[in-house]
Amino acid sequence: MRPYEVMIILDPALEDAAVQAQVDRSTELIRSGGAEPGRVDRWGKRRLAYEIDHHREGTYLLVEARGEPGSLDVLDRALHLADEVLRHKVVRLPDHATKRPSRPPAEIAAPAASDTATAEVASDTAADAASATVPETVGESATSANGA
Repeated sequence: MRPYEVMIILDPALEDAAVQAQVDRSTELIRSGGAEPGRVDRWGKRRLAYEIDHHREGTYLLVEARGEPGSLDVLDRALHLADEVLRHKVVRLPDHATKRPSRPPAEIAAPAASDTATAEVASDTAADAASATVPETVGESATSANGA
């Protein structure tokens, strides 16, 4: 299950009951898509960065959800068609934002001994290869090109 955030900007003229109805409708659409709705933050009315449909303010909502890819497509389509929604955006959160490690904790805590030995051999080999690829005549050719 992947974490998602849905930012919804509603018409500022809506009553509190209409905003609550939109929240209920959105969480129900999240459930119907097979995802789990999470926390709902109501940010209230805020000034928009630019005018949208002749509105300078909007009522902001932030809805968190967890689901599989494609599980929020129903919500995305419904928000796109809703007249009271000025803008919306569905964003998949990265793993580090939810403080969930990408590897199991045992692998993070203690690297294998063979990994350490392989890293030392690789760094020695890289240093040898770097020194072997520099031609010894570079300095001589530069001085002869200058006419000295």
